[in-house]
Amino acid sequence: MMALSGAARGEVSEGEEPGKPEAGTAETSAVDNGAAAPGTPVAGEAAAGEPGAASDSATDTSQVSDSSLAGFDTEMMKSRGIDPRIAEYFMEGARFSPGMSLVTLSVNGQRKGAAMARFDDKGKLCFDARFLRRAGLRMPGDNEPGAPDAKTAAGAAHTDVGGECLDFRGAWPETVVTLRPNATAVDLLVPTDALRPDAPVRADFTTGGVAALLNYDLLATGSQSGDSSTRYYSASNEFGFNAGDWIVRNRNMYSNDGTTSNFSHLYAYAQRTFVAQEAVFQGGEINVGNSIFPGPAIYGVQWLPEMALKRSTGGGTNIEGIAQTQARIEVRQAGALIYTTMVPPGPFTLSNVPLLNGSNDVEVTVIEATGSSRKFVVPAAQLNAGTLGVTPGYTLAVGKLRQLGGDVQVKPWMATGTGTWRAGRDVGITGGLMIGTQYQGAGVGVDSRLFANTTYVSMRALASNAVREGNRGAQLTGSASTTLGQGFSFNASATQETPGYRSLTDTTQDTTTDWINNHYRGQYTAGVSWSHPTFGGLSLNYSRSNLFVGETTQRITGSWGKTFRHATVSLSVEKGIGGGNVSNGNSVYLSVSVPLGKRSVRGYVNRVDGSTRLGVTYNEVVNDVVNYSLNAEGRPTEGSASGAANVSLTPYYTRLNLGASQYGTSSTSYNGTLSGGVVAHRNGVTFSPYAIGDTFGIASLGEVAGIKISTPQGSVWTDHWGQAVISSAPAYTSSRLEISTRSLPRNIDVSNAFQQISPGRGSVSYVNFDVVKVRRLLLHAVGPDGKPLARNSTVMDAEGGFLTTVLNDGTIFLPNTDAVKGMQVVDRDGKVCLLDFTLPLTQDLNAYFDEANAECKPAGAAEGGQK
Repeated sequence: MMALSGAARGEVSEGEEPGKPEAGTAETSAVDNGAAAPGTPVAGEAAAGEPGAASDSATDTSQVSDSSLAGFDTEMMKSRGIDPRIAEYFMEGARFSPGMSLVTLSVNGQRKGAAMARFDDKGKLCFDARFLRRAGLRMPGDNEPGAPDAKTAAGAAHTDVGGECLDFRGAWPETVVTLRPNATAVDLLVPTDALRPDAPVRADFTTGGVAALLNYDLLATGSQSGDSSTRYYSASNEFGFNAGDWIVRNRNMYSNDGTTSNFSHLYAYAQRTFVAQEAVFQGGEINVGNSIFPGPAIYGVQWLPEMALKRSTGGGTNIEGIAQTQARIEVRQAGALIYTTMVPPGPFTLSNVPLLNGSNDVEVTVIEATGSSRKFVVPAAQLNAGTLGVTPGYTLAVGKLRQLGGDVQVKPWMATGTGTWRAGRDVGITGGLMIGTQYQGAGVGVDSRLFANTTYVSMRALASNAVREGNRGAQLTGSASTTLGQGFSFNASATQETPGYRSLTDTTQDTTTDWINNHYRGQYTAGVSWSHPTFGGLSLNYSRSNLFVGETTQRITGSWGKTFRHATVSLSVEKGIGGGNVSNGNSVYLSVSVPLGKRSVRGYVNRVDGSTRLGVTYNEVVNDVVNYSLNAEGRPTEGSASGAANVSLTPYYTRLNLGASQYGTSSTSYNGTLSGGVVAHRNGVTFSPYAIGDTFGIASLGEVAGIKISTPQGSVWTDHWGQAVISSAPAYTSSRLEISTRSLPRNIDVSNAFQQISPGRGSVSYVNFDVVKVRRLLLHAVGPDGKPLARNSTVMDAEGGFLTTVLNDGTIFLPNTDAVKGMQVVDRDGKVCLLDFTLPLTQDLNAYFDEANAECKPAGAAEGGQK
């Protein structure tokens, strides 16, 4: 009961005196059907946290006398049928449960993160030596030479019975302790002399933890058309562990198209964030990041800024396109297959592609269910959304080149450094050097914000000297983005190279033939977007690439969308021009979507290279586990039809997608994906429907299975052992975890349905939700005369402690039946009787409470309680 009171009351400052307003000046707002709500101010009681709030420490419940009830209008309580004994209970303010509790600690306004705190049986905070160290506090003389002074001796003498709690407040009487049980927080305001001068500065995040993980992503597709058939399989895995804020990862990818197999080992590295330096150390098979140069893959080490602790100068970009059928998308960077997925027919956006770096172009291949394919390139300048994509700070890397796309002629050693400095409030300067075996490079860049931060411009210039090839050259890159008026924005980028320019990875290839045939002289992008409440949103993007051999490739994409009252209309356009080995795939896609609660219907028209398709798709989200879609499509010009069905399953601990399609009468395709993660931790092994990130955690809910918890990544469910994986949490920021109370069994209560975590990079957070198995009981009680007990009579336990009050018609609600033996009822005249009832043998878990009849017998006539 006291825990509920503390949770409802808010905050209380220790050491304040109970308020004593004039009698009859306040209303009994806590009376509902005659029952006083726990933790709600009764007549004359100040709200917690306001002047006159009840104290957690100054009031000793074992010594409450009648005179201490002067702060309550006892006559008004009697007139409303409320036993004045209730005042004794509500004299106590908010309090923590006795024992150890995990709290959020704040000292002089500086948050110290999570800390274990001890509370005595009166809810008073215990200042033991461990807590003082954690809070960065000291007793007088602790950090001074010589013997402790008199105040120190007095503080050491005033300990509790166990000899553990120091009299910190006696030593520092100016101290203000604010307890907030509802937020599981403790706020301290102490004199500056009480702060340890050598206390380390601790930010508001947790560190440490040990766990191992495995992420998996399996894809299988197949098609049958006439006498020919195709098969494709891919498997991506990442495994590693976190220990002491170190992150160790190994990532691989395997693919097989039925005739050839390909295995890509993408990386294996260890890294750790050093918070004081706001930087990350990384070593192993890595990709050089945060560099002004195109990031090569190396065997080596690097030191780069921690982006979560520094604001990056640029964001990412989306990869957009249109699929004509259920298509497979392959994304390659630096010659390596880094991502593959399935998309339904229509426009698609890939927003979570794990790029190796922001300096190499990305090649996207769209493979249709019919077997046709087309490719397009996203220039590196576009990946950084109009900026250099370099985080302020210093980056150093040393190592030996490794090639992701196959064997190379040479693997040179290299060393590179990049630094970014601020030259005024709105200008940043970036410079760097790269030195390799028979190779030198230098680069400089400028970022600037103009016109009241509405325009962002960046320029980059790289120069190279490839000694072995005898080539010297330069690459120039410029980008700009601006917001012109409300809802209108524009961005553009351009990259130009001279024939003699070489990156370090270029020197590993035969640049006399292959390089000149496949290398770009210039790459250009431009995009415009506009949004209006009436006319909707419009965007148009253009890219152009020129090879040194004279071949030109162009791509135009555009989209428009508008949400009306009952429908959403969208139009997407894609057009490719040029490129000898690139299918243009010109496409126009118009769709109208109508939401119907958990269901939706979408009709569309798709015109591709002169062929028109008409279709309709039905989607339904059945529940948290199952959603599916059905599609029917016709081709009027060809006189053919097709159909497709897809189902997505999230059976709590993994994710499964299955699909099948029929195109005409002779072509069939199918696909399936399985993805998720597994974590081995100190409490066992737990499966996750999502891939595990570099910062994650484990939530525990007793041993209660199937409980839904909302996490930053999405909803997860506890397994048979009450464990669930917090698959990914943003580092150095707060995230909320919340239990869906509707998923709790009827016999389970939680003291707090949400918790907040603030993890450091590479930490493993262990979050425990306190659960209590309860059995709620609703008694229909009558007195010795057979009539219902009087409303507002007080119900007390065998020791005389307040439990609740009698409601209408003699009903008594007990939130927990652990202590029901010997219950007694006291009416307004002071008459006492003992409750006698029989508890049902089995608990009804489908009902919120059990019901039973009770008889209240005069004291001495019955034992009372449960039979």
